[in-house]
Amino acid sequence: MQFVTGIEMALPEGKLPGFYAQIIKKLASSGGVADRDKNLLFVNPDRMEAVMDVLQAYKAETEIGPWLLLGSADDGWTTGSLWTDYGVETRSGNLFADLNLAAAVQLEDKGDAAEARLAGIQLEEHAIATHPASRTYVIDRQLLPLAERIGEAYRCLVTEYSSKS
Repeated sequence: MQFVTGIEMALPEGKLPGFYAQIIKKLASSGGVADRDKNLLFVNPDRMEAVMDVLQAYKAETEIGPWLLLGSADDGWTTGSLWTDYGVETRSGNLFADLNLAAAVQLEDKGDAAEARLAGIQLEEHAIATHPASRTYVIDRQLLPLAERIGEAYRCLVTEYSSKS
């Protein structure tokens, strides 16, 4: 998983259809866009300046927010029925979760695998996306306290994924 910045761009009114393609081509040459979904660009934080320079040159309005690149279904991720309310799957197959709405938590057992399995079942009931191999669950951000209580109830550790993880 990797933290990225999502930039939603709104193009100026009244431009010809080739204008969008011109911006995308220029963004590609800047090397700053890791992936995209229509008008939503995913940018590595260290390349933000280059991308913003291009967008400002074309007078595109932007809305910026934190996102988490999970990986792809090929990496073992599965998404639930609410996924599209919290994230996107790009044409290249990458899954990105909007961290304004969602949080990724990891489950760690404290010695009792049976308890951890039961905690995992509880967390999966609330999951928007799951990665069973790493015991990672993407949940609604408002459910973080619940996830922590589930961990406590089953004597497990549930921690929010952070850049230090």
